[in-house]
Amino acid sequence: MLNFRNCNQNKIVSNKVASLTLLAAFALLAGCSSAPVGDRTQVCTAMYNDAEKQFTSQHWSSAQGKLEKILTECHGTGYMERTQFMLAEADFQLEEWIEARGEYTTFVLNFPSAPTAETAAFRKAISAFKMSTLDMRDDSPTQTAVRDFEDFVSNYPSSALIDSATKYQDSLSNRLGEKDFQTAFLYWRMDEPLATALYLKSFIRDYPNNPRQFEAHKLIIDAYLSIEQFDQAQYYIDHMSSLFPQSKDLALSRQGDVSKARAKAETRAKDEQKQNVYRKEDQL
Repeated sequence: MLNFRNCNQNKIVSNKVASLTLLAAFALLAGCSSAPVGDRTQVCTAMYNDAEKQFTSQHWSSAQGKLEKILTECHGTGYMERTQFMLAEADFQLEEWIEARGEYTTFVLNFPSAPTAETAAFRKAISAFKMSTLDMRDDSPTQTAVRDFEDFVSNYPSSALIDSATKYQDSLSNRLGEKDFQTAFLYWRMDEPLATALYLKSFIRDYPNNPRQFEAHKLIIDAYLSIEQFDQAQYYIDHMSSLFPQSKDLALSRQGDVSKARAKAETRAKDEQKQNVYRKEDQL
């Protein structure tokens, strides 16, 4: 015969054991989630002071790791703004341009009213400029740098850094222009005067301050002469003369070339016209 009292007692004991086991598990999880032990703000303060000491001592690599840890573990403690800026600065000092631009971008987006936002925006653009020198064959970083400096000039028109930003912009413009000029010159060497003229036409229009402008005018005149577009050749002779007063003698010489080439083309056209007439008469 079964003893129901003993069965009930066994069930009670089992339930108590299960409850204690669950409580122990929750306590273990709570203990793990509260690590590191101690007040979180105090811990983050100590971490920040250590990172700042490394940063101030210019131990950039050491500061990087400590600053990244603060950004991960210390949200809401008041250290995010300064930590984010210092991490970007550490990357910048280590010439890790891709990482620096990324950290400056994050800073500007998250802290647009910070006292260091202007500096961050400027160095973000410089980082992009430095990125663009890593591979001259790819102009996408150069385009990124152009946009970054345009944003900086637009957002901080009264900045003391505007003159420096303008110099960087001129350098970027010259770099993009040089690539277009070299492309045009390559087509010229490949005996493709029409393609040469089209590239140079865009170059002359888009990069008016490029130091290659005089060379571009001389080459585009030759290209239009080659394809017997004499009005276009004359236009760029006049344009060259107005932009470069010292080239007047050259302009006069090229005008003579245009006149001779035009006369030669007209003579050839008349000869061809006569030959066509003779062919028609022979066919009659």
